[in-house]
Amino acid sequence: MELSGVWGRLFEVSEWVMKIMYINGLWLLFNIPILFLLANILLAPTFESLTGLIISLIVISPLVFFPATTALFYVARKFVMRAEVPIFQSFWKGFRENYRRSLVGGIFFTLLWVLWIYNYYLAQIEWQSPLFYFYMITTIFLISWNAHFFSDTVHFQVTLIASLKKAIFLSIGYLPYTISMVGVAGFTVYMLYTFHPIFAIFLSGGVCAMVAFYAFYLIINRALRQQEKYKKQDEQTAV
Repeated sequence: MELSGVWGRLFEVSEWVMKIMYINGLWLLFNIPILFLLANILLAPTFESLTGLIISLIVISPLVFFPATTALFYVARKFVMRAEVPIFQSFWKGFRENYRRSLVGGIFFTLLWVLWIYNYYLAQIEWQSPLFYFYMITTIFLISWNAHFFSDTVHFQVTLIASLKKAIFLSIGYLPYTISMVGVAGFTVYMLYTFHPIFAIFLSGGVCAMVAFYAFYLIINRALRQQEKYKKQDEQTAV
């Protein structure tokens, strides 16, 4: 018996929440080494041990975090496109098939983030100064570049370099989508944390992946429509 009305809506919402919690739980499970290092960084007793833990985190991130996040986006893509798939099998498939590409891309992005954070630390920027806003805008760009790279990796079969270039173009060329994507994801995480930190832990990753891929999907569809429009205009001009 199919539920309808308010109860049907509530059931649909609860079903989506469970799905997001499931993929988020898988993502956290695959990131256990990262979580372990982060916990030890917070509890590091000396500067030397802190330095060693941070170096370990930098080394292990491309090996664990980026492949796991690619797998998260792989399943999020299925959800956005309304495809009914077995979640664990899909997550493992996305992890396994994209591991090498995620590893190489992860090395690139990890080095980029390390340089950016280190530069910010050295700059000793004052709160709400012009330079602070510059760093904030650039950080939003880097986040969107990462997100579009993950989305492009699971949606298209192109070379790594082509995917990185496309992700940059989408981040800069479609600024309203970029700002909206980061804003919606950030606001959602904030609201989840405000409601209760446990919701932020078990839902944030899945929600952010779905928001990011949905924005990517909208951009791609818009770009394809524009391309088709220009193609028709060229054909009419040729006639």
